[in-house]
Amino acid sequence: MTFNKISFVLLSTVLTACSSQTSAPSSCDAGPGPETGAPETTAPETAGPETSGPETSPPDVSNANVLLAQLTEAKATWTAAKASCPTYYYVSQHQYQPLGGCSKTAVEISQETPTRRRIYTVEPGTCGGGVGPGVLWDETGAAIGTQVGFPSAWTVEELFADCEKNLSSSDPAKNRLELRVGPMGVPMTCGHTPKNCADDCFIGFDLGTFVCGALPLTSAPEGGTSDADGGNASGGG
Repeated sequence: MTFNKISFVLLSTVLTACSSQTSAPSSCDAGPGPETGAPETTAPETAGPETSGPETSPPDVSNANVLLAQLTEAKATWTAAKASCPTYYYVSQHQYQPLGGCSKTAVEISQETPTRRRIYTVEPGTCGGGVGPGVLWDETGAAIGTQVGFPSAWTVEELFADCEKNLSSSDPAKNRLELRVGPMGVPMTCGHTPKNCADDCFIGFDLGTFVCGALPLTSAPEGGTSDADGGNASGGG
């Protein structure tokens, strides 16, 4: 009788201990215990790596948008500054000729109207230097634009229009886009170059000088950097 009472007490103690246990399975419970921290609750698929892949935001398109935004800012700068520059001239960079040597084209604009266009010859072998030996053609009034194959006598507003069309219509996946703006907001260089071209294939305009004032006739204007020439902004893809 004493043995049965002791056994009953021991059995009751064991059952009480097992019923209050909340940890992992032990000798009290041979089956699997409840999983309180299952790894399935934090699935890695919630932040897939494809969201940051290069295909979601093509760098070429982004760069084209950046250049167009810079062009818009430049146009606002010129609109605010052009009243102080009613007459101006600019000179194109060197243009190579089929028979050797190269030339520069100077354009004078007064009150937003072309008043003169001069094409200068440049000595063969010195296309990286100044203008000389002399004037090849001097066009004024209705004769402006008579000689074909040279830069047009565009106003700054027309330069902006051509630049915007060039950057907007050129596929940045196939072309390297370029924009260079002067401090008065004047677009100095704007255009594109096909990426698969191994020669000088730039399509657009490239000015070396922009000056407020009348085109000097006593001496040929230089095509290098002037006070109006500013910083660079280019893009590629």
